Amino acid sequence: MLTPKDYLYFYRVLNWENKVSGTRPIGYTVLGFLMAGNPDFLRLLFLCLAELGALMCTYALNDYFDWKIQKERNFLSSKIQEKQLTEKHALFLAWIPATLCVFIVFVGSPLPMVLFLSGVLLVLFYSSPPLRLKEKGILGFLVPPIAIFIHFLRAYLIFNVIGSEIIFLSVLIFLFQGYLEILHVLGDSQVREEIVKIRLGNALKLLRYFPLASALFSVVFALWNPIFLVSTVFSFVRLRALAGFKIEHIRRIRINLLSPKLSLYEFGAYGILGWLGWFR
Repeated sequence: MLTPKDYLYFYRVLNWENKVSGTRPIGYTVLGFLMAGNPDFLRLLFLCLAELGALMCTYALNDYFDWKIQKERNFLSSKIQEKQLTEKHALFLAWIPATLCVFIVFVGSPLPMVLFLSGVLLVLFYSSPPLRLKEKGILGFLVPPIAIFIHFLRAYLIFNVIGSEIIFLSVLIFLFQGYLEILHVLGDSQVREEIVKIRLGNALKLLRYFPLASALFSVVFALWNPIFLVSTVFSFVRLRALAGFKIEHIRRIRINLLSPKLSLYEFGAYGILGWLGWFR
């Protein structure tokens, strides 16, 4: 029998060993809501429920196929090996949260619904055979940032019409997710069973290129709206924090949401300024 906390590990709601929580993308949903400045909290709730169901389902399936195909150790596989779960039971549990996806029909906008479906399929194909995009080298590296790019845009489009400034912010989010994916690659490099998307030496070089690219793009975007200087500041905060980077600390960095190497405060600042009307 699984305990209530076990289910949180199973669905990747909580961090477990080298696996970080899979529910973080919902933060971008809230950010899209704040940027739109729309007080429709009920539609936000429906969207969050649908996305929570999709994330719990796809991350559990990801753990299942990572175990079956590359013999990776994760919470799901550990419970199967300990005879607390059978494979059929694990797959059954993995699909249960998908029922929450029905809430997407209540958001009332067709384009975000299409983007929701496309994002879910992209993440599903990322880990599931026969496509299993995560094994496709650079394509496997790009899928998570693209999925987050879609994730943020669909949240905003539910509440408002898209404009150039939101496109600019989406580009900065894409670059930030690329940075997070490099941290993910570095974390995977410490696990023997993990797929090598980018060689360790190249990943260490790219780690600093992404914040630098964010700084440069944000300066250009600031010509349209000075608010984008927020990204300039936090990009340099990341670059400065990386001066003492050690790969043996990678797990601690990835799970610490307050780490200056992540500097998630950047998007908190955007959310507050968006809610105050700086993007409208």
